[in-house]
Amino acid sequence: MCKECANQNQRKENKMKITKQLKKLKENRKNRLASVLLLLKQQRKSRYQVPRVLIRRDFDQIHSSLTNDLFSASAQHSLEKEFRLPHSLFEKIYIALAGHSRLWTRETDAINRQGIHPELKLLVSLKILADGCTAEGIARDYNMSPNSVRRFFYSFCHHIVQLFGEDTITNVLVSPVKVKELMAKNKLKHGVSGRVGSIDCVHVVWHACPTALQGQYKSRFKHPTLVTEACCDSDLRFSHVFSGLAGTMNDITILRQSPLLHLFQRGAFPRLNFLVNKENFTTPYFYGDGAYPPWPMFLTAPRVPVSEGEKAFTKKQESARKDIERAFGVLKKRFRVLKVGLNCRNLQVCANIIRTCFILHNLIIDDRVEKGLALDEEEQVEESESEEEKEEAVAEVFTEETVADEDELWYFSRTEHQRLRSAVYKAFESKDRSLR
Repeated sequence: MCKECANQNQRKENKMKITKQLKKLKENRKNRLASVLLLLKQQRKSRYQVPRVLIRRDFDQIHSSLTNDLFSASAQHSLEKEFRLPHSLFEKIYIALAGHSRLWTRETDAINRQGIHPELKLLVSLKILADGCTAEGIARDYNMSPNSVRRFFYSFCHHIVQLFGEDTITNVLVSPVKVKELMAKNKLKHGVSGRVGSIDCVHVVWHACPTALQGQYKSRFKHPTLVTEACCDSDLRFSHVFSGLAGTMNDITILRQSPLLHLFQRGAFPRLNFLVNKENFTTPYFYGDGAYPPWPMFLTAPRVPVSEGEKAFTKKQESARKDIERAFGVLKKRFRVLKVGLNCRNLQVCANIIRTCFILHNLIIDDRVEKGLALDEEEQVEESESEEEKEEAVAEVFTEETVADEDELWYFSRTEHQRLRSAVYKAFESKDRSLR
């Protein structure tokens, strides 16, 4: 019995020792967890206790210096020279943006500090378009953050497309009155009836193209590019713009996706009567290069001119089709962002930037016409018609009537295209300008 009692006592002591050790382990674990939590709290406190660096930016001083340099009576021309916009057009865009978005108004923050002046935001956006600078370079010059510069610039392009895109570009080829004006203008400049303008494509380098898309957007150029299809008249004013397409696409592939072809397919493009070599035609056409198909809306020069009429028309067509090439040159010279390249990764934003340049180009031309000013030297086109011929051309074009659609696929008719080409060749062969 004594041995059994001794064994029981020994077991109880062992259990007591084990329980004490378990208690110590639990306490150690709790202490460890508590120490870890304490360290995390200390780190969190130290993180928030670090004072935030606040950069004092004197936007009022920058704005006042710019307004004194640009908007004073003695320095109005420097605004158009540095930012590519005349003063009247600048004020028009400034008023339109201020009434369309809160970003383009001057607001105050929680401690009653005034933000950046909307004129400064507009000047920064125009500077990027005019010089092709990066957001970092503009931020250093105007004492802003690069993110703010990008936000202003992207918002500017977006709102310009929304506010002025339809009136200046989108609705031009839908209105019969405007199409008649384009036909009359080209009749005066080049002496050819039925021509609306010239069509071609231009490439813009896309420096910030994502790596996964570079194979799709890189063609014969070293860098990825975005293609823009455009039409312009003899005054280098654009009537159609379709931008944001892959650089590997050719003119035909772009045309099949173009809103211009959709206008013909929907019947929205006005069909108007005009005479060529005393023959009646109903489809206004564009001058294009050899890549465009033989459809009634396009008139291209023959690859190998044989007859005298073909040779005379080829010479006239090549000289008239230079309008679109000159327009692209003027556009890239005016807005160097198209020549330097785009540094945005978003494809839709890049398309808005390109379209904004075309819209501002048209607004500048319209502003010059309203003021009665002459176009720039690179925008001037010599007039070869006399005053009597001009009056006859205007009367001929503006007495035209719209024609109802007889065939759903009239815009694909090769016979109509061939009839137009033969009539044009005969008119140029006769050397009688009234037949053209």
